[in-house]
Amino acid sequence: MISLLGKYISILHRQEQKSLNVSLKQYGLGYSSYNFLLYISRNEGSSQKDICQTLAINEALATRTMKKLEQKGYIIRKKEENNQRSYALYLTEHGREIIPKLIDAVYQWWEELTSDFDENQSSLLIAQLEQMTEKSLEIAQHHSLQF
Repeated sequence: MISLLGKYISILHRQEQKSLNVSLKQYGLGYSSYNFLLYISRNEGSSQKDICQTLAINEALATRTMKKLEQKGYIIRKKEENNQRSYALYLTEHGREIIPKLIDAVYQWWEELTSDFDENQSSLLIAQLEQMTEKSLEIAQHHSLQF
């Protein structure tokens, strides 16, 4: 039974991606852009490295995505004062305007998906997934320190 968790989580992730890609297409964005924009909106001034570590995302993907977001006018990069090789990331006005629309698209998808859940089921599911996520990050950090 436990071996099926990865399967189901993977299917949910891919289905969420498909749904959001349809919603985001009108803005010239893809699924990976959503995560970056949302993170920056909540943590303006963060570095790309911070984002990658927090979201467990590959730096090469982040670099490509940040360039696209900057070209489309959603973010700006400013050199950090204390580290001239690193950039702090900020939303533009255009980026700020799109955030509620992106959140709404995700919210609607998950709302429809969990419409048969009562509040206790939803709360328990979120708590368990959060616990699993934290544990997976701990394991990843532990393994990367050993290599």
